[in-house]
This record gives sequence, structure tokens and C-alpha cells, in this order.
Amino acid sequence: MLLEPILGSGGVIVPPAEDFPALMEIVRRRRLTLIVDEVMTGCGRIGDWTASQAFGLEPDALILAKGLGGGTVPIGTALLSDELADGLEGNFGLSVDWWDRAFGTYRVLPWERPAGRRRLADYLTIRWI
Repeated sequence: MLLEPILGSGGVIVPPAEDFPALMEIVRRRRLTLIVDEVMTGCGRIGDWTASQAFGLEPDALILAKGLGGGTVPIGTALLSDELADGLEGNFGLSVDWWDRAFGTYRVLPWERPAGRRRLADYLTIRWI
């Protein structure tokens, strides 16, 4: 189950507090994996460190982003329970080919052409260096 505890882009809609214990009961009873999208609400943006913490949710995966970079650095992460992390295969750490992994999407886009690579390099140089 994927959940955004407070709907942000739809008008900052906070569900009734009693909905969350009922939700956790369904998750436990059906043995679902709970993934909570805390991109907009995580990192202390609502007072508690996460909305999951504030509402008593016990996520298997927590997705964080905007608050991590303090509004200045575009960064995100997924925090996983031990059970989910143990199920992953492969090495997700940085390696020699980290650039290819990070920008692999651009292989199917016009960025692969020399002019596109120049634009991407210019963008990265202006924005990040």
C-alpha cells in the first residue's frame, strides 16, 4: 500500500486522526507492505520528524526528499525496513559507473546527442558547481 499521509498538492488535506489506526489494522491483518510518501511532510516539516510518526504509522518504506536538502539541494532517499532491505539484490552503493546509473534515463532522450550532452553539462555546471 502506498500512502501520502497528508495530501499536499491536492490542497493540504489532513485525514481524520482515527483513519490511521484503522489503516494500520488493515495493513497488519492483510500483511501488506506499507510505503509512505513523506516527500512533502518528512524531515520536520509538520512539527514531528515525519507524518508517520505523528499519526502512529509503522511504514516498511519511507520516502523522503524536499526537507532533506533544506530547499536548496534536490535530494531524496528511501528508508527501508530490515525485511525489505534484506530482500534487495545487488550493490546499490556508489561505484565507478554511478554517473551512468544516475543519468541512465537520458540514454533514451535527445541528451545523448552531442548538443544534448553540452546542454546537460552546462546545466550541471551552472546549477551544481
